[in-house]
Amino acid sequence: MFANSIGYTFYKGMIFQKVVPNCREVKAMSFDDYMRYMTETFIKHFERPKAERKQIRLKRKEASPPKLYQWFGLMPYSIRMIFKR
Repeated sequence: MFANSIGYTFYKGMIFQKVVPNCREVKAMSFDDYMRYMTETFIKHFERPKAERKQIRLKRKEASPPKLYQWFGLMPYSIRMIFKR
């Protein structure tokens, strides 16, 4: 979950206004607020030095599971375990 300076929360590709603690209502963002959010995100990304962006990208790539498992689930893992025995 990611919250930015204009008070919106970004979660799994969707953007919502922050929820008031006692209220369970979530409101969608207006187009102007969405453009402001996208502009802030874009500027924040390109203000970082190129080396830092590359390092972040490599960390994210290392943290993700292998593509074979991502595409086919546990099936390749189970087959590999059978042949290891």
